[in-house]
Amino acid sequence: SSKAHFFSESNLKSALEYEAERPDHTLNAEDDKFFNTYEVHFMNISDNYISFGLMMNWFMGGTQSYGLVTYNFDPQTGENIKLTDLYQKSPEDIRQMIIQSVKAYAEDKSDSGAEMIDWDLLAQVKDFSFYIDQSTPHVVFQKYEIAPGAAGAFDIPLPKPEPK
Repeated sequence: SSKAHFFSESNLKSALEYEAERPDHTLNAEDDKFFNTYEVHFMNISDNYISFGLMMNWFMGGTQSYGLVTYNFDPQTGENIKLTDLYQKSPEDIRQMIIQSVKAYAEDKSDSGAEMIDWDLLAQVKDFSFYIDQSTPHVVFQKYEIAPGAAGAFDIPLPKPEPK
């Protein structure tokens, strides 16, 4: 079927090779009045998931910004994978697990901007962006999402899910 072909490893790798050959967009203040680009940052493929991230760069005058947009698919069905598909837990239990993972990260990386995490902002996050690498989910927080912009973005590994 066309869905099986689209999600085949060879098709995805050829798309990644094409993307790698595109020139990087670097800011040239004299020529670029604005830009908003998305480039493949990584792609992880296994029998159970296809997970990839697009690096977004934008400039509209002033400070240049960036972010990571993530997608996760089941290669058999083509359906989106959610955190509730990976963990046999309620959404609230997953939220608490993420908060605990962020706290552990902040304690471990106290010199990396993690000391600027705003715990009240974190408590308000409803949807968590994530990717999967070697069966380990990583939650991604964009610049400004849970801390001042100077802290940057955060990539936080979660505990490995129990096999189903």
